[in-house]
Amino acid sequence: MAHLGVLRRFLRAPNSEQHVLVGDVGLVAVDPNLQHRGVGIRLLEQTQQLLRQLQLPFGFLTCRPEVVPFYQAGGWHRIEQQVTRMIGNDQAVETYQGGAMIMPVHGTLGAWPTELVDRNGLEV
Repeated sequence: MAHLGVLRRFLRAPNSEQHVLVGDVGLVAVDPNLQHRGVGIRLLEQTQQLLRQLQLPFGFLTCRPEVVPFYQAGGWHRIEQQVTRMIGNDQAVETYQGGAMIMPVHGTLGAWPTELVDRNGLEV
């Protein structure tokens, strides 16, 4: 009916020499026949509970601009001007400037690095 993956990892913010522990979220999907019925929002609520249980300061994800409102409805915050560097499927370094979202769990919005974050690997 729906699924979502979480990978516990450190993101590196090279401009501030900071390392940020996150629950990196990806592989989010809801069966098309169940969309617009609250299933996705319940999935995001359960994810926030999991991030809390794992004692992570933040949830983090990247997404297409057209799904930003969905994540915002689930309590996620878009970080304007966020650039995310990661390894693409072709194993080359990729720079993504689309939607970057965070969910403050045990951290605060003010503690989030606002420019470049390095995923140190593949997208979830």
